[in-house]
Amino acid sequence: MKCKAITAAIATTTLLATGAIAQALGLVTVNVSNVANNIGQGIGVDAAKVPVTVQVPLDVATNVCGVTAAVLAPPPGGTAQCTATRTSPALNEAARSQMPRSTPG
Repeated sequence: MKCKAITAAIATTTLLATGAIAQALGLVTVNVSNVANNIGQGIGVDAAKVPVTVQVPLDVATNVCGVTAAVLAPPPGGTAQCTATRTSPALNEAARSQMPRSTPG
């Protein structure tokens, strides 16, 4: 039970920190659910293992979401977000690197 509580605390901290880090680095959170099958094929994994969102640099987000950088201006205190309408090698690689690692359980 203690292990599950520690794991939950680490996951929560990671999620909160990731948002703050993304904002500081100018990353955009891209919802990839529309193109998860294509990403899965591109990186050789089942689409169910592809994360729902991936954080990528602004230029990658404008490319895969089909919007301008001005549209992706983050809200005050928030993180820029968009939904991918296509994939790219950079998006595929970001998805691969951000997939959760399997841990013994």
